[in-house]
Amino acid sequence: MKSSTSVAARVGELITTQNHVLKYLALAAGLYLSTVIVTSTFSHDNSYKRPHVPPPGAEEILAMCQHIRQVPGPPEDFLSRTESDRYDLGTLPIFIKNATIWVGRGQEPLTGTDIILDK
Repeated sequence: MKSSTSVAARVGELITTQNHVLKYLALAAGLYLSTVIVTSTFSHDNSYKRPHVPPPGAEEILAMCQHIRQVPGPPEDFLSRTESDRYDLGTLPIFIKNATIWVGRGQEPLTGTDIILDK
């Protein structure tokens, strides 16, 4: 009986050892795969890339980006102009009587004011 017990014990030890080996192999494989994924994701080997060719219309796109970044405000000739940009040739002057003008900048509105809109 002693020999059958020792064989069973030895088989149990081998199974336990195999389980540990499989666990370590699984851990090593997981570490290897995660290393491959991380290095392939973050490596910047540019030797395989083609030279950069700008897309069609790149100059217009960049000009639009520059235009969008400009600070809004009146045009440079705003104070020297003699007519509104929205004036249509042939439009008659308009007289508004008893108008309220909101001037802004913390001032009270002007009430009961007459206005002539021309050019």
